[in-house]
Amino acid sequence: MKKKGIIFTCIGLIIIIASGFYLNRKDHSSSHLFFKGDTSKVLQQNKDRKDTYIVGVSQLPMTMQPYLQLTEGSRVVNDLAFPSLAKKTDGDYKYQLAKSIVFQDESSARIKLDSTSSFSDGCKITVEDLLYSFMFYNHPNIAYDNKAMYTCIKGMSEYQNGASDGISGITKLSDQEVQIDFIKTSWEMLQVFEIPILHPQDHDYSAFDMRKTQLGCGAYKLDKHILYQEMELTKNTYSHQSVPYKTIKVVPADFSQLEAQNIDTMIINSTQLEEIKNLGSYQISQQGMKDQDFILFNLNNEEMADIQKRREIAESIDTKTLFKETYETGMQSAGFLACEKEDPNYLSLMKSKKHSLNKSIIFQFGYQATEQGLYEALTKQLLNAGVNVEGRKKPTYSPIVEETDISLYYYSGQIDTLLNSWDLSEFYAQLDGKSLIESGDLLEKYLTEQVYGIPLHYENYYIVHLCNKKDLGLLNDMN
Repeated sequence: MKKKGIIFTCIGLIIIIASGFYLNRKDHSSSHLFFKGDTSKVLQQNKDRKDTYIVGVSQLPMTMQPYLQLTEGSRVVNDLAFPSLAKKTDGDYKYQLAKSIVFQDESSARIKLDSTSSFSDGCKITVEDLLYSFMFYNHPNIAYDNKAMYTCIKGMSEYQNGASDGISGITKLSDQEVQIDFIKTSWEMLQVFEIPILHPQDHDYSAFDMRKTQLGCGAYKLDKHILYQEMELTKNTYSHQSVPYKTIKVVPADFSQLEAQNIDTMIINSTQLEEIKNLGSYQISQQGMKDQDFILFNLNNEEMADIQKRREIAESIDTKTLFKETYETGMQSAGFLACEKEDPNYLSLMKSKKHSLNKSIIFQFGYQATEQGLYEALTKQLLNAGVNVEGRKKPTYSPIVEETDISLYYYSGQIDTLLNSWDLSEFYAQLDGKSLIESGDLLEKYLTEQVYGIPLHYENYYIVHLCNKKDLGLLNDMN
């Protein structure tokens, strides 16, 4: 039985954790063309409209402080005006305001800033801006939803609760270099570098007030905010980045505005695909969502605790065939960290081999049609490899299964949840001397070698782009 398409009745359901756009990215390979569209059906635009790129989002930022929020509109504005040190995109990290980030060992990292980056007042980025940003977001008087992520940094909990005036785990080494010390190894160690970097317009680095005007180091600067209507961004004239449009407007997503071509790009739901095709003036691309389907090995099972036995089973499964026989919609996952991660990924690292398997295992799954179809397809494949599969139903899902007789189980959720539940101590030990850029490939390789699970499938969402406008990739990774 195949999985039916998920209908998004509310674009606002799509929440993003990190989007990863930076205007010097020249390609947006994570977007797959679903419908080409016809440039001849694009209406003639006057000069102002040609020079303006309009993005429709499910929710506009509620204040002039988008960097404090996690809404779709806030992420778009942050990508343009308030970039981070680095961003995770397509399963790999890419530098933005950092020139390099290198782990000294599993408990510390050194950040060297890109000294060519300039804020919208002309000031070059320095360590003072980095220190100020970490202290601003985590100050007891600042309402920032992501505070819990930064408690892996030494001294951060004490600073957040007001017990300390500073963060002991962040040390200035020079005007362009800083060291961060961590109190524990966790997935958050790699995520803390995604904090948007701020610069106080009044140059007072000692006061942390939500009413203060903060500047960003992006290719654009935030110029205007009309509550509930639009946010307008214009070129940061001090930025070294070239931009394709003088002005970018972020407005509420409105499907009815597409016929008049008043929006250049926005996310649509699957029920609107045919209407967009009939308009003809928009191309449609599809993007994998953050939630992913896995077959996971139960590490509490005596046999599955043996890495070689896990590998033998994994190498007996053809995930491409499994995907085709089980799912009607969505995208096959090539890796753990992103469905389209380029080499190395799960498919390139897991080389299929023949094994003489003669055992019986139990596969736990729920009552959804997808899981039933997956059980049937999996049973057929493993039976050909000499493995008898017994099915066991369970209506709830958890990244950890307690029953020791279960060998495999179905899991649908975010990879972040799994990364925080698996023992990654050996991976963290390998970070010594490695850069953040290298960590994505290193983690993909480690997870494949450990065979904790088998990545299968991502559901996808759809993005429209007006055919004669450049695809800036602004709505990629919006999940």
